[in-house]
Amino acid sequence: MSQICVPIPPIEETKTIDLDVVIDGKAQRVKYRVETLEWPDDATSRVEALRRFIASHGDEWLLVQIGTPTADRVPVMFRLRPPREADSDDSSNPTT
Repeated sequence: MSQICVPIPPIEETKTIDLDVVIDGKAQRVKYRVETLEWPDDATSRVEALRRFIASHGDEWLLVQIGTPTADRVPVMFRLRPPREADSDDSSNPTT
């Protein structure tokens, strides 16, 4: 996926950002979510905490960016996976 940088106003944690994008006349809606992970007290377990945090979002949300961490937290941005297109093969239509 190509990338562009779009400045956005500050948002509250766990809010979703909807962007309408038009490419060659075809409109698409893209959803992003920014969440903040509070770091555990033990600095050595930060990587594992980040792995669990990302995995907890399942397959619906894709990791886009891990932001610049501070001493006690790190912002993480996800993008909603687009719906899968139906297979061109229609198995409900039996052939004879």
